[in-house]
Amino acid sequence: MGQDNEEERYDMGNIMRNLLMSDYLVFPNLYMEEKMSGAFNLTELYQGTVLHEGYPRNSVFFDQEHGKLLKETLGYQDCQLSVYMPTFRGHTDDVEGDTYVEQVRRYLEVLDQGMQDNQILLLKLHPLVQKGLDLDSYHHIRPFPSDLDTYDVLNACDVLITDYSSVMYDFANTGRKIILFAYDLEEYGDWRGFYYDYEELTPGPVVRTTQEVIRYIRETEKEFDPERIRAFRNKFMSACDGHATDRLIELVTERRH
Repeated sequence: MGQDNEEERYDMGNIMRNLLMSDYLVFPNLYMEEKMSGAFNLTELYQGTVLHEGYPRNSVFFDQEHGKLLKETLGYQDCQLSVYMPTFRGHTDDVEGDTYVEQVRRYLEVLDQGMQDNQILLLKLHPLVQKGLDLDSYHHIRPFPSDLDTYDVLNACDVLITDYSSVMYDFANTGRKIILFAYDLEEYGDWRGFYYDYEELTPGPVVRTTQEVIRYIRETEKEFDPERIRAFRNKFMSACDGHATDRLIELVTERRH
């Protein structure tokens, strides 16, 4: 992030401006506060109030009934519903072109052929990438609903497939299956870098091939280690419990009176 990413230091000004203009900054744990403060010079420059709380967007993950109802509304109540949300590739002012679209298309073809009748995969990519893909020919792959809130739909999903996206931290609050499809781990690490050992501290298995993705999708929940997700949550999302929104409203309201 910010100045920790040498290639995009030139483009951090707008984010830094927004942070410094904020009256409140919310961090779900001390680790996140430390990294963001260093990356955007907040320790030296920020004059507002720092709050250690959960993110309001994650409150939905603690309402499982809402997720079940939405899953039924979408017509997937009898299916294992997965979602593939990979990280944005490219720079902030550019995205990959036809080469990346073709790569994703190959991955989707293998996944579609390997999935079972009761398995559905929702696809959510960068809009400029997703518009280059025609999903009509797939049996198990559907576009992510564009008319619904992203986190509401995520709460209806049984499995998250991602790579390095921050959505893994949010979805970990569900305790459900997470698969890290990091096919370009070394390349991505050389380009962006990591704050910690990516393969050591993850909420789910790190895989390199679509065949491995299929294998883990098919595995039962018993074959996934709940302690792994719990340890991940305790480190990165310890303040999230479903009541963060209420507490934040109370904190902000009290300070304004």
